[in-house]
Amino acid sequence: MPGLNKDQQIKTVGEGLAIGFLNLGVRAITTNKLAVEHAWRMQWRDWSKRSTFPSVKADLDINHGYGQVIHDSDRRMNTAGAFKREGQWFYPYRWDKTWSLEECLTLCREKSVSLEEWTDLARLLVEELKDDEVVYAG
Repeated sequence: MPGLNKDQQIKTVGEGLAIGFLNLGVRAITTNKLAVEHAWRMQWRDWSKRSTFPSVKADLDINHGYGQVIHDSDRRMNTAGAFKREGQWFYPYRWDKTWSLEECLTLCREKSVSLEEWTDLARLLVEELKDDEVVYAG
């Protein structure tokens, strides 16, 4: 199978990150551009699977970085996971709530990244955000 194109890489990272947040128990993250941008720039470079997605960058260019990955995508269908924006929050969700998170990841085009690795990326980002910029379930 040929490698993923830029748009497929961006979509896959968004899907996987949403699932990773859900696995961490994150209900929402802030829409504060500066906070999310900072967390993305600081942590994307350190994620162990980053090289799997060479078109996704940690620079300020919204056409490559977090702005394409974490955005309001609640109209997506047949996707592992996505984000819905409501007010000051991005809510990660899975497309089919009856599926386990592992089952949701079967919809991702890139199969070499595990649930644990997506969760690691989500954890790295959450660690950069302030307590009042993350809402946990329950």
